[in-house]
Amino acid sequence: MRKLLRLTSIVFLASAGEVRADECRSCDLDNPGCPRIVITDDNHLDHLCGPERIGQTLADTDDDGIPDLCKDKCPCVKNAHDPVTGFAPCPEPTKPRTSEPLRCVDGELVGIDTSRWLAFIRPRMFVYFSERDWSRPVTSAGAHVWIVHNLDDFACEAEMVGDKASITLTHEPEWFWRTGLYFDPALIDDVTFVMAETGIDFAPNAHYLSFGLQTHILGSFEKEAPNGAHLGVAVRVGVLDAFALLPFVQFDLADDAAISIGGTLSLDLKIIEELGVSAERLKSGAGL
Repeated sequence: MRKLLRLTSIVFLASAGEVRADECRSCDLDNPGCPRIVITDDNHLDHLCGPERIGQTLADTDDDGIPDLCKDKCPCVKNAHDPVTGFAPCPEPTKPRTSEPLRCVDGELVGIDTSRWLAFIRPRMFVYFSERDWSRPVTSAGAHVWIVHNLDDFACEAEMVGDKASITLTHEPEWFWRTGLYFDPALIDDVTFVMAETGIDFAPNAHYLSFGLQTHILGSFEKEAPNGAHLGVAVRVGVLDAFALLPFVQFDLADDAAISIGGTLSLDLKIIEELGVSAERLKSGAGL
């Protein structure tokens, strides 16, 4: 099982003072921090200024050597100029936000829905032995449909990194509820099996194992035998988010609660990874 997100992951937000190339405002020459260039007869060609600018002091907001009022195509964003190749392309204008900005409010992520409902289809097989005949195993292989939902949520801290607001994730979901339906159309023993189950999993972020507890109802349908129904409980151990082993005990509801013992192999194939919300997903979901 992979880690959902390192606790040191930081999602950067767009700063409030972000400058857009298509909304540039030249800096104020009265401000001592505003870069300026004095245009003379000797340097006006070097700074790509016409002769009408000779004698003027001009603002160079992006400090790239080309004054804003001369031939600087994007005066607020540096784009290098080469005498042979010309200007480098201006950066693409920042797209306006179409969704609520991602924020950390009272330890909770705001601006993106981190509550996730996901459905999966995975292969599964099981075998069990019944006290009616311990020497005869019952086997099955089929498809398993899951619906999984995280029970806890992300926690965060807001801070400043340089001049940008940032979010540090301090907790990621570890508890998951799942329910599923298994179906085997008589692939092995000429018996059709249908299983409904529900359970809770604990997937600690810093480990490669997940643990769970589940209950199930298993129905068996055979042409030349009475239908069966079993009520069972299983312990689930997931390994590397790749597969899970589920030893179980169940009781035959149609045969005086006869006991059977078995195990299930379930191929998870990155279910926990799909439930995770990566930094890129957070930024994309927040419209950053």
